[in-house]
Order: sequence, then C-alpha cells, then structure tokens
Amino acid sequence: MLVDIYFCLGSVAMDSNDFDASRVYKERSLDLCLKICTELGTEDERLYLAYAERAISRIQDRRYEESEADLKEALRIRKALGNYVPRSGEANLSYALVAQGKLEECNTLLLESREGREMALGKDDREGPRTGLILYPLLYPLGNLRAAQCRLDESFEYHDRAWRHMRATVGERDAYTAIAAHKMAEHMFCLGRSEEAM
Repeated sequence: MLVDIYFCLGSVAMDSNDFDASRVYKERSLDLCLKICTELGTEDERLYLAYAERAISRIQDRRYEESEADLKEALRIRKALGNYVPRSGEANLSYALVAQGKLEECNTLLLESREGREMALGKDDREGPRTGLILYPLLYPLGNLRAAQCRLDESFEYHDRAWRHMRATVGERDAYTAIAAHKMAEHMFCLGRSEEAM
C-alpha cells in the first residue's frame, strides 16, 4: 500500500509541476518496491511502473543516461511479464535518447514499437479512451525525431496522425490533443499557411 501511496503522491506532484517532491516520492516508491520484490523473489507490473516513473523524474532533471537505464530496465520487466504491447514507456525512452543525440537508436525503437503495436492491435487502434494516450506517445515522438533529422514532411505526417488520433480517442479538450494541435499550428506556420495555423 505504501508503494502505491508514494507512486500516487509522485504522480500528483509531477502533474502540479512540483518536480522536487515528485522526484522524492518516485525514488521512495521504487526503493520500497525493489525491496518487496527482492524479498518475494519476483518482478511485477508495480516494479515496472516504479522504474518508469523514476525515469520520468530523471528526464525532468535532464539526467538522460540514468533515465535511459531505468526505462530499459522497466521495459525488460514488462516484456518478461508476457503479453507485451508497446505503449508510453517506449515513447519516454525516445525522449531520453533524442536528448542524448542517439537518433538512430531512437528511430529503431519507435519504428519497432509502432510496428509491434500495429501488429498486436491494428493501425490507429481505438480500444477505449486510454488508447489515445498509449498510441499518441509513439506517434508524437516520431514526429519530433523526424524534425530533428530534418525530415520535415515525415514530421508533419506523424504529428498530424497523432493529432487526429487524439481527437478521435479522447476528444478536443484533452491536454495532449492541445499539445498536438499546437505542434500542427507550428507546422502550418512554417509552411506559410497562417490561416490554418490560427
């Protein structure tokens, strides 16, 4: 129960931009979860999540190498649990990789993740309201990666797909839909399509 409480406190702190508190709670959650799993001789979904959440706090602190290591450990655990389908962990790992200039590794990760997800669930799957928040993190970073690689047409396509997918799955009022819309406005502005950008 304490692992869950620390996990929730860390998430609430992150969502309210209290990154110092978020970091502390996420560290406590992982430390306690590791202790419990070691005593029980098991690895479970909570341990995966604890690693993934600590990695997010390390991305916020620009500790990209440590974040990469945590996310790779989290993904190893999740794959070992069976029924693996790519979701947000791969997207978070992509942010750490791009920040370190590991563009080719990031490219491979995102393309394999997108392909694996599409093979398991179909293209642009819409399995309930949370699906948008799972597929979106694979599309949006691909758009960012393509922009970093100066492949702007592909960047536009991925960002547009992310925006359309979010609108279809979680609606116009979701924060991630707004982020994707803003990115599309940037694309439109760069293309000289000011009316569409507005």
